[in-house]
Amino acid sequence: MTLETGFFHAERGYWQVTGEAADGTLSGYPAGTVEVPLRPDTRYDWDGSAWVLLAVDIATIRGAAISAMLARINAFTATFTDGVPITELASWPTKATEAAKVIAGGSSAMITAEAEALGQVPMLVAETIVARSDLYLAIIGRVSGLRRKTEAAIAAATTAAQVDAAMQAALIEAQALAGSLGLSF
Repeated sequence: MTLETGFFHAERGYWQVTGEAADGTLSGYPAGTVEVPLRPDTRYDWDGSAWVLLAVDIATIRGAAISAMLARINAFTATFTDGVPITELASWPTKATEAAKVIAGGSSAMITAEAEALGQVPMLVAETIVARSDLYLAIIGRVSGLRRKTEAAIAAATTAAQVDAAMQAALIEAQALAGSLGLSF
């Protein structure tokens, strides 16, 4: 089993080593080095006897939470758009409109061209496009609503614990949404 051990020195700060600590490990470090419990995360500082949460203003905490939320949203929505050229992404709303025309009994040069390239009939291509568009719009609508609700909860938070609670609630809701689609978040 690999062990992790934390050390602190007043001038050098905190460091962590991984592996079996040999007898006399401290003797190889600068005088004044002490073994300490592992640091919970970078928001903590050693006060000489315990890790103490650093005072961070709420605006910084909110900003970090929003950035983390946006990164997760971008990673999640990329599962639907990765590998699609930007010009094709830009055409999705037009394709959905053109596909709806075909389903309604009209015609569309765009849908006919895609159907010909695929070796399919325009109606099948149109139905597939509309079904995918409806699903994508429903997902984006839910994600957008969750983002706005989470941003409002973060903006209203006055403590780090409230920000963490807002993020945790959003994560639970996002995981449920993803799970309902057979995906993970």
